[in-house]
Amino acid sequence: MTIHETLDIRKLWNVSGLITLLRLPLALIFPFVAADPFLATVVLLLAAFSDAIDGVVARKMNTESHIGGFADGWVDKIFNINAGWSLVVFDWMPWWVSCLLFTREWIQIPMVPYYVTRYVRGDRPTNTPLLSGKICSVLLVFAMVASLWELSYIMWGSVAGTAVLGAYSTFVYLNREFEARSKID
Repeated sequence: MTIHETLDIRKLWNVSGLITLLRLPLALIFPFVAADPFLATVVLLLAAFSDAIDGVVARKMNTESHIGGFADGWVDKIFNINAGWSLVVFDWMPWWVSCLLFTREWIQIPMVPYYVTRYVRGDRPTNTPLLSGKICSVLLVFAMVASLWELSYIMWGSVAGTAVLGAYSTFVYLNREFEARSKID
């Protein structure tokens, strides 16, 4: 099933939208604090907290919107990739480990033009988040924090879990999309 609602930036100007957009300045700040494990951890946890509560706040305040979901996904990617890159630059983790953290993004890259076009046109599938996707997001933060504090076993376990659950979640989402599109065609 799809919902038709065009992107309307005005629908971001509410508490939940501002919580989502808070991650943009946090993304800008992160490279400047990444050398300090304590400050970097605080910024990572603030970003994770804002990601966890923005949707809850939107549902509680009845301000869910197409643009809110769209912005949430993109702002997450901007923050997480900037944080991952910063951790590599400051030698908290090897570059190839950060690549594993973003397994789902690597798989999704070829689909970006398709999804952006659909969102801009206002067509979007009803999104039912997967538990595996939520766990993947939590493990991503665990991996980053563990790398800052040189907790290698936690980092490696979290990286492995992020890669596996990220790939699984992405393939489930893609399968849902292809099934929905085949029913329309």
